[in-house]
Amino acid sequence: MLFMLDGSGKDITSYCSEDTFYQYERTNENGYRHVLLIGGTPDNLGWTEIVFDKNGSFVGSTGIGSAYTEWENIGRRQLGLAPWGGVGVDD
Repeated sequence: MLFMLDGSGKDITSYCSEDTFYQYERTNENGYRHVLLIGGTPDNLGWTEIVFDKNGSFVGSTGIGSAYTEWENIGRRQLGLAPWGGVGVDD
């Protein structure tokens, strides 16, 4: 699998599995931080984008083929967010 955003052409195959993911981040001109997580297997690949405002507060997220997957919930926890379907951050 090749990651093509920003022309990188990076092979991310080894980063992606049922419980691992590739993480890409970019902060735009208004200070919003966009975190892109890509995980799963080649037959069940998904991605999610999580956005934080310039103060670090969660704004929202979107994705495809990813909700309720282990890799995504691991990534959400690492970013200080509750897993999908959860209430509050798991400790």
